[in-house]
Amino acid sequence: MQRRGCVEPSIQGYEITQRIVLVIQTATILVILVGLLVGYWKTTGKSLNVGSYLLSIYILSILTSFVIAPFENHIYSFEASFYFLAVLLLFLIPGLRFDSNKIRAIAPVNRHLFDAIAYIFIGLGIITYAVYLPLVIRIFLSNDSLAAARSYVVGGETNYEVNGVFYVLALFWQFYPVILVFYFYSITHTSHGILFNGLLLLSSSSYILSVLLAVGRDGFVLWTMSFLLAYILFRRFMTRIQRKWQRRLAYCLGCLFVCVFGLITVSRHLQGGDYSKMMVTTASYFGMGFGNFNTFYNTIDQRQDDISTVFPILRYGGMHGGDQTLQERNDKYNARYGIDINVFATFVGDLFLCLDRRVLMLAALLYGGILWVMLRSRRTVTFGGLIFIVVITQLPLHGVFYDKLMYVVSDIYLIIAVILSVLLALKARQAGTWRTGEETGPAGAAEPSV
Repeated sequence: MQRRGCVEPSIQGYEITQRIVLVIQTATILVILVGLLVGYWKTTGKSLNVGSYLLSIYILSILTSFVIAPFENHIYSFEASFYFLAVLLLFLIPGLRFDSNKIRAIAPVNRHLFDAIAYIFIGLGIITYAVYLPLVIRIFLSNDSLAAARSYVVGGETNYEVNGVFYVLALFWQFYPVILVFYFYSITHTSHGILFNGLLLLSSSSYILSVLLAVGRDGFVLWTMSFLLAYILFRRFMTRIQRKWQRRLAYCLGCLFVCVFGLITVSRHLQGGDYSKMMVTTASYFGMGFGNFNTFYNTIDQRQDDISTVFPILRYGGMHGGDQTLQERNDKYNARYGIDINVFATFVGDLFLCLDRRVLMLAALLYGGILWVMLRSRRTVTFGGLIFIVVITQLPLHGVFYDKLMYVVSDIYLIIAVILSVLLALKARQAGTWRTGEETGPAGAAEPSV
């Protein structure tokens, strides 16, 4: 029988090997991504656009994963890391292909159609706040800790009634990236006042409220990422005053979000006064994806899921992947591989759990190739075209955490959003365009409301 002392050197050797692999592969991937970002930055006018925004997010995420690696227990390999890089870059092609800095004009949308859709968004947003804001306030002011409230939700309990109204609003909450595009178009290309624009912005934040019902933090983060994306698309159409006000708004909302985010984080993760552990947990929120994907790739050799997990709506068309809950699905992987899959592994990790490695690579190639052909940088775009860009970049943008679109309600949202983008593109009026810079629009047009 081997003595315990004889095993420890091999364990230590394995840990040292893993650290060496981690350092080399992470440094290599960061060099590739940073080099790509620098080259892309120079070729697109040295100004932030959709592509450089997406690249920067993943560079920061992977860099964070390297920093917190000593506190995590992941299995790294060169094969897993470069597979991740290849699939990621293929899914980033739409954002890289579409250079928003080249846009000089947006073809005016049909005003009646725009207003009708905007008023629907505003109405549903008001209903959301009227019904669910009191519930959120009650949760945060209750005697139970936020950690306990979160555990109730994870256990399947709800603080609200699930009925027809809830399902309609749940679908509406998915549209916040699209509503933010409506908001920025409204302040730059219409004469709507502060009240209309403010209510439109408020309606987009309904998603945040829905996440707070489950004592979650994702709403703040994902909404902010979408806000910045929409800002990047429209900033050239804003006057200096408008950009100033939008930055002030972003700072104020950022302070509010940090306070609430911090309150939830402290309540859920500060255990026994261990502040260092809480800091690592907070950092891992943004940086755990790369390490978790490596562990998935090097551990899982047989899928427990199928394509209907990626697109749950297919289960209603004969492709049934089972009605297992998230916990039941996690238990299957835990029993077979001893790992927890209910973690952030980026959208690549979530797709990896559902598709064979070669199938996923092929799907990424088709996705990137088709959109490379479809998309090109144009000086004039339609409003519907901008919505389409926001929708197809939502997967990699929010996917730095996980694939947020793997729900039936998300599938319905994607279908409606694409149809809406096509409809608005077809209904774009050809008369008159808006100029960039400090110009406010065609001669005689009213100054857009901040």
